[in-house]
Amino acid sequence: MNDAVEKALNNEPLLGFSFYTANQVGILKSLGSEIVDLLDSSIFENNDGGIRSENFTKLYGLFVARKKRFYQVASVMSRMNCRI
Repeated sequence: MNDAVEKALNNEPLLGFSFYTANQVGILKSLGSEIVDLLDSSIFENNDGGIRSENFTKLYGLFVARKKRFYQVASVMSRMNCRI
C-alpha cells in the first residue's frame, strides 16, 4: 500500500469505509464543537444563569442538524454491518 494512503487511513480509519462517511463524521465533530462553544458563551454572557434567547434558535438548529447527520452515518454503517 502507498505510504500516503496508509498514513491517511491511520489518521482517519473511516476513509477505509467511505470518504463520504469520513467527511460526515468530520462535520459532526465540527458541529459539536460549535454547539459547545456557542452554549458556553451564551451561558457565561447571561448573568441570570439562563441561555441568551437570541442564541437558543441557532443552538437548536445546530443540534437538530447534528442529530440528523449522526443518524445518516449510523444508518449507512448499520446497513453495511459496521461497528461504530
